[in-house]
Amino acid sequence: MEKAVIYVAGCPDAYPVEFYNAETGAYEGVIPQLLRRFSQQSDYEVRYYAPGRRDQRQRLARNRQVDMVTCLDGETFPNRRGEAVAAVTAEVDGAPAAYRLCLLDVAPKGLEQALQSFMAQVSEEVRAGELIAAVQTGPPPRQHRLEMTASALALPDSAGKDRFADVSPDAWYAGAVNAMADMGFVSGYGDGTFHPEATVSFQEMAVILNKAAAWASMDGYDLDREDLTVEEWGAYYNYADWAQTAVRNLDKLGALAGELDPADPGTREVAAAMICRLMESIHLIWD
Repeated sequence: MEKAVIYVAGCPDAYPVEFYNAETGAYEGVIPQLLRRFSQQSDYEVRYYAPGRRDQRQRLARNRQVDMVTCLDGETFPNRRGEAVAAVTAEVDGAPAAYRLCLLDVAPKGLEQALQSFMAQVSEEVRAGELIAAVQTGPPPRQHRLEMTASALALPDSAGKDRFADVSPDAWYAGAVNAMADMGFVSGYGDGTFHPEATVSFQEMAVILNKAAAWASMDGYDLDREDLTVEEWGAYYNYADWAQTAVRNLDKLGALAGELDPADPGTREVAAAMICRLMESIHLIWD
């Protein structure tokens, strides 16, 4: 069945919740990601109307050119209908504020209920992961994941070192990469290179985080010294030999996230969720 197309007017400068990226010509951030998920799982296809640097929400709502607008608590728009659907809460001027989806009177009648049901099923962990990922938007994959991990563990900046032939000491990610290498979390390649532009697979990401867990907590350290049992091998045999123990350890620590296959690229969303879960498990952060 063909999906009903829903047009939304977005806020171009609500970073990182929702913002216009001039390089991609599209809206990015938490709300766009949630709306992409909603489109995949519902009978609706949500599209941003005329993305650009200018905030056109009032005009588009007044002219009924869109079905809904994104809004912050306190904002009002003409031709609204029903209750605004809560999407995400973020800090604005030092205080928590809710970003919502405000439906207009031209929106399909079943859209509000569909959005309410979808948003109710989205966990706070997913929202937090999307928020962290949005903050980190832009850097290339490999150095991005390591910068996130080094930052989360508060490792000392090691910029200025010349550890890898293809990592310039002046690169923005050099401090994080070198700090991770100093701790033994990453080792690069045998020819002395790091390949900063390469994509990190899910199982490679698990190995890095497992080394961090073994360094940061006794639970992680003790798990890393345990051999796989026959039963555990049966559960993790689809991973490479060098990754099976690491994945077992993160699983026991409750730090696995996502539904990626071992060789799949590790996404920003999954990296953020796994780091968050790991930090909670080893008590670096608390709920």
